[in-house]
Amino acid sequence: MKLKSLLCAISLMASPILFGQALITEDFSANVMPPTGWTIDGQVGNWSVAASANSGGTAPEAKLNWTPQFNTTTRLVSPIVNTTGYTSLILSFKHFVDHYSSTFNIGVATRTGTGTWNQVWQQTANGNIGPEMKVMEINNADVGSADFQFCIYFSGNSYNMDEWNIDDIELSISHPRDGGMASLSVPTYSLGNLPVEGKIINMGLNTITSTDINWQIDNGVVNTTPISGLNVVLGQNYSFSCTQPLALTPGAYSLKVWLSNVNGLGPDDNALNDTISKALSIATNSVSRKPIFEEFTSSTCAPCASFNNSVFNAFTATNADDITLIKYQMSWPAPGDPYYTEEGGVRRAFYGVSYVPDLIVEGKRTATTAGGVNGAFTTAMESPAFMESSAYHVITGTTIEVTADIMPYITGNLIAYIVVYENITTQNVGNNGETEFHHVMMKMLPDAYGTTVNFVAGEYSHLNFSADLSSTHVEDMNDLGVAIFVQDPATREIFQSSYSVASTVGVKPIGSIDNLNIYPNPSKGIIKIDGIQSAGLIHIYSITGQLVKEIQNYNGGEIFLNDLENGTYILRFQTPEGLVSSRINILK
Repeated sequence: MKLKSLLCAISLMASPILFGQALITEDFSANVMPPTGWTIDGQVGNWSVAASANSGGTAPEAKLNWTPQFNTTTRLVSPIVNTTGYTSLILSFKHFVDHYSSTFNIGVATRTGTGTWNQVWQQTANGNIGPEMKVMEINNADVGSADFQFCIYFSGNSYNMDEWNIDDIELSISHPRDGGMASLSVPTYSLGNLPVEGKIINMGLNTITSTDINWQIDNGVVNTTPISGLNVVLGQNYSFSCTQPLALTPGAYSLKVWLSNVNGLGPDDNALNDTISKALSIATNSVSRKPIFEEFTSSTCAPCASFNNSVFNAFTATNADDITLIKYQMSWPAPGDPYYTEEGGVRRAFYGVSYVPDLIVEGKRTATTAGGVNGAFTTAMESPAFMESSAYHVITGTTIEVTADIMPYITGNLIAYIVVYENITTQNVGNNGETEFHHVMMKMLPDAYGTTVNFVAGEYSHLNFSADLSSTHVEDMNDLGVAIFVQDPATREIFQSSYSVASTVGVKPIGSIDNLNIYPNPSKGIIKIDGIQSAGLIHIYSITGQLVKEIQNYNGGEIFLNDLENGTYILRFQTPEGLVSSRINILK
């Protein structure tokens, strides 16, 4: 297999898709490739359905992969449709081109029956394209036939791309006046005080010069923002921001946003694309975020060594206290990393990873460049988190026991992942020149699918798992670490991550030891412990697991935490019955 100078790839023989509306619609949700009624002309093995949403739609989506490498044209061909009586059609789809080098062409063509393909649109790719929605009118001589077909094609050397993602294809009858809601920028999870923003798109033949944007929470008051002075032609977007912002208290809501009165003429010619609805969850509190970096890599991938040595190792060392890091060793390029596991394969499939190195930051694919890595880190650090988490682990022989506590500030069914990793491995050396590997995933608890938790804002969730690691690739049981993170499986959004704190004995929650009480909580900075005469050494940790204060030779009395900032902390100390863990909230 040929290695790219920056990326190593694998051919994914997945399956694709189907959906329906207008004349033809396809969202690839049936996970069949080609979708029912569709065909592929050339390079069938390069097309698949991926569990990703890189094109801007909703997973899954179609993917054209660069490998097996080819230098020709490949087409995804639509079903035959009867267009008798029509002279103009609108084709739209979402797509993202992950460019690698040099140039190649992508485009759309039509035909009648098995005739010659007639080009409708073509673009030369010399860099990434999108994610974007592409909208075009088709009004050539093929329109009006009883056996009309269109194709979306790639032409050139596939080596010059990494992949092309496509989703939400729709062929419809054209309308003169057709404005559509393209997207909403309102986050699913927030503190409730934010603008209603998004994009509209012109799906019609007439230029949009004005429109009204309306929004409503549940069945409440309708808020309207008139917008004029526009010049939005077919296929163009316009970003809007409503004059009335959201001001919501904690809880769950439904937001509906729609456009109306296009060009001052009332309802437009197609009401089906006028509205977007979105569920919102308003948090009770927010805290600082500790972003998670998930790297897919291999000891047999030369570009992985280049990325790690030139960019990533230095970045992770510099920001070790501010991020959570997990690396999944992959089974390609052949012969693959010796430490590949099926759990790593599950995580790869979750993100639709098809090449290495591939970096996912906070659930989003990130460019494996210095700019990409640092930009993703900055963006993540500027975003609030709506959850706090901490964990402790005990290693006895080849068995690890992990106890995790999570305090959510939102309500919902989410997935908690617990990952056992080894800080440094050296026995999985391959052929890429790397001699040691950092934060290599060894086991996920209970497995790679995580644990579904029905989080309730303000109520702790307590997780406890143990596993025998004797059958894993662990080199040194004393070199293990544990990471915990919570994720929305639908949106890939990460809520918080943290590292576990190693312990030599089991950890007991404060309520499990009779007569033991720590108060007041919340505290203005001074706390007391009832139920023990002394505790020797007391450790105070931040919610992300960093030691922030140490109290030696405690023999009762008050504990002064006035020097700590407002927030949640973990207090730990040893008693005859075990190691005690308790949360303390400082609120001055």
